This record gives sequence, structure tokens and C-alpha cells, in this order.
Amino acid sequence: MATAVIITAATASIMSTDMPAAGRWTAIFFAAIGLFTISLAVPRVLAYGVIARDAGQAPTALANGSRLSSEAIEQARRAYRNALAVHRSDGQIAQDLARFDLLALKDGDGAALLDASSHLRSAAALMPNNAFVWSLLARTAQRRQAPADEIIAFLRLSKLTGRFEASSMLLRVHVAMLIWKDVPPDLQRDIRQDVGRFTSNGKLLHALFRVYLSLPYDARATFLDVLFDTPARRGWFQRRIVDWTKLR
Repeated sequence: MATAVIITAATASIMSTDMPAAGRWTAIFFAAIGLFTISLAVPRVLAYGVIARDAGQAPTALANGSRLSSEAIEQARRAYRNALAVHRSDGQIAQDLARFDLLALKDGDGAALLDASSHLRSAAALMPNNAFVWSLLARTAQRRQAPADEIIAFLRLSKLTGRFEASSMLLRVHVAMLIWKDVPPDLQRDIRQDVGRFTSNGKLLHALFRVYLSLPYDARATFLDVLFDTPARRGWFQRRIVDWTKLR
């Protein structure tokens, strides 16, 4: 209620001057705009305050891929759920919550996959131009064994919204290797081109190694057969990945 008192006092002060009527209404208008802007910011500030209670451990882990304990993952999921309840229009919070859901899935929480799908759909509705959301939806659809057409639709949306975004490209490669026989020829061509870009950049090549190692053995065979389809190219990739693993 303190805000209401301040507004009333400010308005009374304005009205008590010799300011012309047009000037008074202009001042009131801009004061109202300022208060409206502040009211929009408050939910965001509160939501990110909830997330930051762990001193940034969870957001940092998502950013750099560091491991979290099962307890820390559950704490993060609770915090992000609470943050999303405060600020439902924040697609980034919904996306990050889905990523923690997927981490919980690795720890054996089967229901987390449905949670991830729901949160990612919310994120996609709020951030339709975010390629990484569509890539995550493709991966989540593949993990719940959705029809190939659904997975491919998400892959296409990822490509459309982030053709050269590295994180999305890597996830598209991963998903495509798992359903390669169902991937249409135009997307197969795009995946091959994306991999070609990774091999010309040392840092991105290391990221591609991680994608390869994250695949099951049959998908690794597909990876080598379709993306490094000559003995020379396959040998080059295998030598490089062996050298890289020795340095880790």
C-alpha cells in the first residue's frame, strides 16, 4: 500500500502547481507507464531470485555441462517449477526446467520425460524462434519413441529457426543418427553438411566427438558409415577421436 500513498502524493504535487492541464496529464501518463513497466519486471525479478538461491550452481551446471548430484537435480527442478509458477511467460525458465527434467530421467525418474515434453512445448510456444527448443523437442520425442514424422517435424523446425546454431546442429546430428533410415533425403544432406562444418573447426570437432560417444554402438556405426563414408575419412575421424580421448 506504500506505493499507493507515493502515487497519490506525487499526483497531488503535480496538480498543485501552475502546470497547464496538458502538461499535468502528460506527467501522469508517463508516471503510469513507469509503474506499469516496473510491474512487468517484478515477476521476472522474483522468478530469477528463486533460481539464484543455490548461488547459481544449477544454471552454471546447465551452461558448462558439469555434473550434478541427484539431490541437486531435484532441488533445481523444484526451484525452476516455483520460478515458472511466478513468471509463466518466461520461455527460458521453461526450457531450463525441461533440461533438468531430462537429467532426472537419467537418474531413473521415468515421469520426468513427460514433464520435459510438457515444459518444452510451453517453451516453444513462448520462444518459437529458438532452435534449441525444437532440437530438444526432437530429442525428447525420440526418447519417448514418438512416430518418426513427429521427430522429423521438430528437426525441420530446428533447422528453420537455427540453421547454423552449433548447439542445435549437434543435437540434430544426435537425433538423426538414431532414426537415420526415416530421415528424408533433404535432411540427410543437411546433416552431412553440418558435420562437414564441424570437422573444419577444432572446438566444434571436439563437440562432435562427444555426440559420437553419446550414441549407442549401432548408431555409432551409422554415424561412421553415412558421415565418414570413405576409408580415408573414417580413418581420419577415428585417429582424431583416439588422440582426443587420450588427452581427456
